[in-house]
Amino acid sequence: MATGNYNAVVRYAGDDMFVGIPPSGHAQLMDANSERRAAPTPLEDLLVAVAG
Repeated sequence: MATGNYNAVVRYAGDDMFVGIPPSGHAQLMDANSERRAAPTPLEDLLVAVAG
């Protein structure tokens, strides 16, 4: 991976849902309501990122 600045954008999509867009441009849905289980929670995304 090249060194440099990496920026991601996270936008609130309503109803405790967020859309994160990393530098690659691939949107990722996050669900802050862990009981609904419609998408991974932000913490679950962080765990996957650290493991990867």
